[in-house]
Amino acid sequence: MTDQSASTLHYLERLYNGEITLDDLRDCLAHECEKSPTAKTEILGILESERAHGRIPPAIHQILMAGLKQDDSGVESPTLIGTPASKSPTHLDAETVMASAASTGASRLDAHTVIASTDSDSQPTFMVSPASRNSSDLAEGETRGDTFRPSSNTAPNELKPGSVLKDQYVIESTLGAGGMGMVFKARDLLMEEMKDREPYVAIKVLRPEYQGDQTLLISLQREFRKAQKLSHPNIVGMMDFTRDQSSGAVFITMQYLKGRTLGDLIQEKFPNGMPLEKAIPIIRGMASALDYAHRQNIIHLDFKPGNVFICENGDVKVLDFGIAGFGDAKTQDQEKTVFNALDLGALTPSYASLEMIDHHGGGAENYRPDPKDDVYALGCVVYELLTGRHPYGRASAKDAFLSGLSAKEPSGLGKRRWSQLKRALAFSRAERLESVEALLKTFEPFSLITPKTLGALVVTSALTVAGFKYFQQPAMECQSPVLSEADTLKVKDLLEVAAVDMDVGYLTSPPASNALLAYQEVLKLDPCNLDAAGGLAKIAAAEEQEGWAAFEGGDTQLALEKVTDGLKAAPHHEGLLALKKKLTQSSVSP
Repeated sequence: MTDQSASTLHYLERLYNGEITLDDLRDCLAHECEKSPTAKTEILGILESERAHGRIPPAIHQILMAGLKQDDSGVESPTLIGTPASKSPTHLDAETVMASAASTGASRLDAHTVIASTDSDSQPTFMVSPASRNSSDLAEGETRGDTFRPSSNTAPNELKPGSVLKDQYVIESTLGAGGMGMVFKARDLLMEEMKDREPYVAIKVLRPEYQGDQTLLISLQREFRKAQKLSHPNIVGMMDFTRDQSSGAVFITMQYLKGRTLGDLIQEKFPNGMPLEKAIPIIRGMASALDYAHRQNIIHLDFKPGNVFICENGDVKVLDFGIAGFGDAKTQDQEKTVFNALDLGALTPSYASLEMIDHHGGGAENYRPDPKDDVYALGCVVYELLTGRHPYGRASAKDAFLSGLSAKEPSGLGKRRWSQLKRALAFSRAERLESVEALLKTFEPFSLITPKTLGALVVTSALTVAGFKYFQQPAMECQSPVLSEADTLKVKDLLEVAAVDMDVGYLTSPPASNALLAYQEVLKLDPCNLDAAGGLAKIAAAEEQEGWAAFEGGDTQLALEKVTDGLKAAPHHEGLLALKKKLTQSSVSP
């Protein structure tokens, strides 16, 4: 790679990272072109290569070419820089390719995505995901991936601390600047009047220059309407969409959150990946949110680490359904709404499915948003959470597919989980895992248990009795059955799940996924399994200890709950039975 090529790619990467504006980039490249005809030809070649590989959208490409005083029809076809990905003859691992590229100074741009659209004034807007941003106190509206106009960084209508919107919301601080506007922390006077201890909301205000842009107003309104339909503990709450008559500001009020994005959490705390036991609750939260949205016929279409928020209390919130698309099944009202933000080209190539990228490049005219688009994105995010790395080195699905890239199996994940995660990462929609729900079940294996089955397990478990019968008898009296390969693998996976649940404190709850149920499932397959029997003994001992502590502290209700839970694991546990007798006696004492 020549110095000129490296310099041009560096400028492009700074644009992608939000460090410079489009005008800055155009000026820098124009200056470079003035150095010599050779430099100009090389720069044009790089721009054409980036456009051909989908990293520069056509609209941005045209603007840059015009800025360099070139008409596409009159420009000699530039030579593409590097070997076309489709010519790669080998099936390579993403890490190997990225490491090799880095060693030569030719690493693929870590595309914090740039997807162009053109507004009614033919001025460019594009999507950016800043490479670094302190989001420790961001509300959900301040997320990576907002539309960004490089020519303006002013607050909407000069809003500042002390400004009041609709005689109800007092601006307290600026949380950040997004593309369509700015996000503020505000105090809700009505909530304050009602003595709410946390009377704060996040307000996303449209920039003044966009107030008259009907397309963007529709986009903002649809962002709100779609997100407002989603009522789920793992999806950020959207409250109101309105206009302040005195200032003219159009804004959305949203649930105020404290914490950081998943992208920042990985980068700052877990650059080599998060331990499985810590990652599972986050995976469950993300998958549950998307699964719920899909059941409401809403697809996110821009799911990525920057759109997942980890609150200070550990809650997981999925953000920014701003370009979400409706699925195939449409209501009559949905049919009337012809605008879809996806038509503006808003996507993030590193997490977008191959079908989305082909559609954006004009190669998939019949494309319809599908839940499997989110399945691919979720697969990428889960992989990155567990390893600290994007499965394909942040290459787009198209580049990774053409280059024959494959993802390495994360260590400690287990064959069954890796098999499902690998299917989620499939480039072809036909080969991809069928749904987010299927991936969720991989990390929450008991979600298929019916209420009837669950009730039978909770009330009494012959399997548990069988396990403890063995536990109390000489080992020779219990002989494990000969298990099939599939059942042997299932036992291994269940024990792994149980161990994780024990580590995170899921002993007997939540109802559909906990260590108790996992061990009981193991004993169903192998009544003599020592690990399962020992695990149930640990659960019973823990519940006994907490039960006695509650009893001595005067909380008999909690003590009884602990006894009940403990006896589910060990119906004949002497300590629990003794505590139960004590509780019974105390309840009938005069």
